[in-house]
Amino acid sequence: MREKTDDKLTQVREDGKTKIMILCGGKVCRTQMAHGYLEFYLRDKADVYSAYVQPGEADPRAADMMAEEGIDITHIKVHPIDDLEHMTFDYIISFSDEFRMNCPFVPSERAVYVHESLPNPSGFEGGEEQLYELYHHVQIAIRNFCLDFKKKYFA
Repeated sequence: MREKTDDKLTQVREDGKTKIMILCGGKVCRTQMAHGYLEFYLRDKADVYSAYVQPGEADPRAADMMAEEGIDITHIKVHPIDDLEHMTFDYIISFSDEFRMNCPFVPSERAVYVHESLPNPSGFEGGEEQLYELYHHVQIAIRNFCLDFKKKYFA
């Protein structure tokens, strides 16, 4: 994967929309939240797609957390990465350090790759209060990431 820190992508697509892919290793939590926020913040400027390398289940807690903010993510489909390999993306986003190190294939070599290291709350075991706090912490970090992403690349 190539990592770039360019201020903005210069190519404008025919439809005027930027294509963003959010990649995950298999646990579908951070990806769902980021997809929901980016769709909400960039609704007329970007098409957002989510993809996984290994199949995983959608995380119902992620949907509950986002619903508290008025964002419905239950409609989001996370595709196998192979299903999107024919597409050209402008930005590829990931949150998993393990995935970043072991990703076998990255579509869109010209894409700006943006990685933000965030813990995966899906595998955490603990009491409901601890789980809520962890999910809330990750949700706030993802929201801030998405707002910063919008400001940096779509200002």
